[in-house]
Amino acid sequence: MASPSEDGDVFVDDVTVEEQRRLELEQLEMIMTKILMEKDGCERRKTAPLIAMRNELMLVKKEEIKELERERKILEELRERIKIRKEAAALKQIIDVSLFFLVLFLSFFSFLLVSTQVK
Repeated sequence: MASPSEDGDVFVDDVTVEEQRRLELEQLEMIMTKILMEKDGCERRKTAPLIAMRNELMLVKKEEIKELERERKILEELRERIKIRKEAAALKQIIDVSLFFLVLFLSFFSFLLVSTQVK
């Protein structure tokens, strides 16, 4: 409490000074908290579009990854089909060559038979 002195000065008790300082500190803390919250809100308003863009890009990237995986599977299937077709073409060529030599052998053999019967 304040008590007047003989000179007219007002003396303040230590408890009152401590309470006053505590109140001032609380007010400063509230002001700082308010400033930080406003700054945080401002930062959030600034970063919210960036976060939304990042999330959208992440979704696009995920879709692109899925599309690339589908394309990779299609390419693997096409490679397998090409491999099978190449193997089939090689087998067909082997069969054609084998048939050619078989016909050639049969022709030669029939020529020998005919030539031996004519004599």
